[in-house]
Amino acid sequence: MEVRDSNGRGNFTSTSTTSGANAVYTIVVPPGTYTVRAGHPAYGSLGTTTAVNSTQSITYNVGSSKQLYAVTGTITGDAVALSGAWVSLNGTPTGQTNTIFLGGQTIADGTFSISVPPGVYKVRADKPGYKSPAESTATVTTATVPVGTIALTTAARTITGTITVDGSGVSNAFVDATDGAGGYAVAQTSSTGTYTLNVDNGTWTIRAHSHGYEGGPLPVTVSGSNVSSQTIALTAISGFTIKAERPETFTPSAGGFLTNTDIGSNFQMEIPANALGTGSNAATVMTSPQYPQLGASETVHTMTSPGSAT
Repeated sequence: MEVRDSNGRGNFTSTSTTSGANAVYTIVVPPGTYTVRAGHPAYGSLGTTTAVNSTQSITYNVGSSKQLYAVTGTITGDAVALSGAWVSLNGTPTGQTNTIFLGGQTIADGTFSISVPPGVYKVRADKPGYKSPAESTATVTTATVPVGTIALTTAARTITGTITVDGSGVSNAFVDATDGAGGYAVAQTSSTGTYTLNVDNGTWTIRAHSHGYEGGPLPVTVSGSNVSSQTIALTAISGFTIKAERPETFTPSAGGFLTNTDIGSNFQMEIPANALGTGSNAATVMTSPQYPQLGASETVHTMTSPGSAT
């Protein structure tokens, strides 16, 4: 749900309270005239109301064809409930062609619940410092789908190195590694371009990205000890056009959706409630495309971790 005036100012939220089959959203904005929009990444626009200039209740009846069902489970780290792990689902809802990405964060007891339309989804869980198992599959029809326990293990080794452009270190570049069996690690470079990936034994494929640049893949084998001095030289992405960042305001304690047509016509990014802080004052998040523009038929819905909003 979002509320915007003619200049794009306003507020939005994705956090609701539920009463029976109804989800209730409350959005607070300064005095003015606004357009109210309701939507969901899987279904697109669900309703629009213009010229709203006073406190009021607006109802959108989306019908039973747009029902959501929960995928639930528990994340453990070394057999102990793991809070703050990120769980993601990606797949194609039944009867649609767009791939959607939805996610959520585990609470103190390691459990999660993510609501999606009927369809088939890949489920994975990640947390820095841990190795993830291979993705599992959840088939959603007309009821809640429990996927059981997803067990992460502590990453006992590290891969360290430097990301460069023309021989100089690149700060704030993103580095990721996969081992082909579900293991995944991610890091961001320091002010001098150095990085540390928490991994385990195995053969890892490392890639790096920065604004308009990419590098890799670099295969690295870890066997019983840490691996160092792994340098990746970035090269410019062909066809990449730098575009200005776009600001979006939201309330951290309520969370919300971001949109940016420079990234893709159907791009949406969810910031869960309290993921970037617990304040009730308006905050600003800047977004900009990092890679060539997405196709118009794609729907993207991703998660951000605390402190990361690019």
